[in-house]
Amino acid sequence: MTDPMQKKPFSLRLAFAQVFLVSLSLMLFEINLIRLFSVVMFYHLAFFVLAIALFGIGLGGLYAHMRRPGEEDALPRLTPYLPLFLGIGVIGVLFLLVHLPLQSSLNMYPFQIRWIFLVFLGTMLPFFFGGVFLSRVFAARPQFAGALYFGDLLGAGMGCFLAIPALEWLGGTYTPFLVGMLAAASSFLAPGSVRLSRLASLGVLAGIAILGLASYRWNLAPAPIPDPDHQVEFSKWNFFSNIVIQPYPEWKGWRLSANYDGPIPPHLRLTQDGRAPAFLERFDGDFGPLAYLRYDITSLPFRVVQPRKVLIIGAGGGRDILTAKLYGVSEIQGVELNPITAAAMRGPFREYTGNIYGLDGVNVAVENGRTFARRDKDTYDLVFLSLADTQAASAQGAYVLSENHLYTVEAFEAYWDRLDADGVCCVVSSTGWSDFLLRMATSAAVALERKGISDPANHIIVMMTPDYPYIGKGMCIAVSKKAIDPALIGRARQSCEELGFSVVWPAQDTPHEWTDRVRGLLQDSMRRETLKSAYEDLSPLWDDRPYLFYALKPAAFVKLLFNPSGGPAEMRWHVRSFQLLVDFFLVAFVCVFALMLAPLIGFRRSEIAAGRRAHQGFFLGIFFLLGISFMLIEVSLLQSIFLMMGNPTLTFAVTLGVMLVFTGIGSMLSGRVGTGSLRPFLMRAAIAAAGLQMAAACALPVLAPALQGASLPVKFGFVLALMALLATPMGMLFPSALRLAAASGFDMTCWVWGMNGVGSVLGSVCATIIAMNLGIRAVFLVGIAGYALIALLTFGLRRYQTAVD
Repeated sequence: MTDPMQKKPFSLRLAFAQVFLVSLSLMLFEINLIRLFSVVMFYHLAFFVLAIALFGIGLGGLYAHMRRPGEEDALPRLTPYLPLFLGIGVIGVLFLLVHLPLQSSLNMYPFQIRWIFLVFLGTMLPFFFGGVFLSRVFAARPQFAGALYFGDLLGAGMGCFLAIPALEWLGGTYTPFLVGMLAAASSFLAPGSVRLSRLASLGVLAGIAILGLASYRWNLAPAPIPDPDHQVEFSKWNFFSNIVIQPYPEWKGWRLSANYDGPIPPHLRLTQDGRAPAFLERFDGDFGPLAYLRYDITSLPFRVVQPRKVLIIGAGGGRDILTAKLYGVSEIQGVELNPITAAAMRGPFREYTGNIYGLDGVNVAVENGRTFARRDKDTYDLVFLSLADTQAASAQGAYVLSENHLYTVEAFEAYWDRLDADGVCCVVSSTGWSDFLLRMATSAAVALERKGISDPANHIIVMMTPDYPYIGKGMCIAVSKKAIDPALIGRARQSCEELGFSVVWPAQDTPHEWTDRVRGLLQDSMRRETLKSAYEDLSPLWDDRPYLFYALKPAAFVKLLFNPSGGPAEMRWHVRSFQLLVDFFLVAFVCVFALMLAPLIGFRRSEIAAGRRAHQGFFLGIFFLLGISFMLIEVSLLQSIFLMMGNPTLTFAVTLGVMLVFTGIGSMLSGRVGTGSLRPFLMRAAIAAAGLQMAAACALPVLAPALQGASLPVKFGFVLALMALLATPMGMLFPSALRLAAASGFDMTCWVWGMNGVGSVLGSVCATIIAMNLGIRAVFLVGIAGYALIALLTFGLRRYQTAVD
């Protein structure tokens, strides 16, 4: 049967443009989905989105080849409409997520697992349609596969860069309408497109545009807000957050002393993705109504240190700046990661807050705290980090990227360098009902040892509040540049006595219940045994494994993997987030095996020739390893480069965008290799990829911290050079292996797509598991091992290839 679409001559330019637009739409939707998941689900687990996208695209490719057209050069009749289905599916996913949010209570477990399956399969559909479309285009025009594959990766790379302005201007609930319109518009570029296809494209395009305008007018797809009972006074999206500001009169301070019985002035609550609250105090220049700030736990650093010059990392709503001013601090340098927060403080809420960011002696930089500490050359009496949002963040299981590197050993070393001779670094946090955040004290102690301090216990003060209903204890850790003197510890004791708090360390005449645990963590001679005896992971945080809110030891992870509700009582703190994590893994594995591997085994066993199964097994192993290894390297690079870039926006867009572009270049270059040279070329490319990756694994831990203080052009240049070296040989492997399999006489396209898709999905999941339990470097090394195995398998093809030749 001849497809009427083929009546008009094929245009490579139009096909290239259509593939470019479809890939751009898919990548833009994937990034937007990460933002929607973070807000709607209250979990920042990007790997789940990666798994969904890879599963959908892989499944689409698999089913496209399982239903191949009878004529090799004829596109199926349905192909021109697939981008339309993609666009419609994107809008459907948006309404699914905003109108059916996750209820994460453990009591809702049966509903929760069904919800995850529904969301996994529902959000997969746009990627499925995109995967079917791209696969059929490539299959119909194999002679142009190199150029079309380059257009595919170039479009995905451009989608990364477009995501920044799209989310900045449209937000997470309106960007899907742009994605749908781009996907629908790509149908106009279908080579040989017939009238019916163009009319359908026009209808879908107009329908999405009208629905988008209606949604803007009547708020048909509202973003969830933390507290629907209170009016939203401000809401804005950007690439990595959704900031909402609304009244919250119920709040009475982080850990307000019971000795205070005065009034609390009006304030607003600022949340990022529905969690991590900060508060904006109403301030008119009169500090009288703010007297209650002297009784909150966040006043301890100013009471104890009595600084004149302060660095505040996490300026937020300016509450800590007001506390500093209340104690007479003359020079205040604030650092705020989120540009929306800074813009709100300097714009619409400038009058409400009394222009806190613009007070005399106050300067606020919009930057990552680690990056600023590395770049700054000034020194301070006090470096202050207020982790008062720990309670809310960890209760939501939020392993937030922007928080990960602020509390590591290397971070404390950077803060140490910003202290003057008598300076003190203070971290205020919530402990909830567990002591796992004492690992910050462990990190500080190890940092001091690396700075040449023989006895860190003589440089650290730990202060604790009593238990508060629903929120537990609060903690303040003070790390002094010089050994603790009588004046410093005297002010700490006096302050705690006035507020009804306790000094946990140094030990008092009547030791606190946590004194022995703190002693064991601070003193090197006792640390190993203390860490071993603790059920939770109290080990120091490193840049390689910076997950502050993940306190499971690897052994405990394995136990709870099979029994999420088990474990001792102290692990209840982690059960909710851990159970959701396990459910994500379960759903991904079930869908992969049920929808990808089972159909292959059931319907495509004939592609595995009885007499050549060993030969084909090598190819299946290669394609599986290509999928899993690429994802492991990609995820580890994103984590490693984030520390250098200091901004999740730039990290994701620049790294992934540039990586995809150079992968496409590698794919295009591989097309120049003759068929007879494919096997040795594939082996050399795999060896080159593994070798360059190993060099990067050795160099990045040194170069990334060294470049933290460099200018953005220098950082961009470094990422560009790094991706050119790493991604170009990686891009050569898949098309070369595909051509080599075809040259060997194998018709196993379905298995190729299936095994590569399975590897990609499992790679995204395994990258998260390995990083959280063993570290980012371990992810990198496992990925390198995968590429080394590809080289070995390619070498093993030699005896089979000789027979074929």
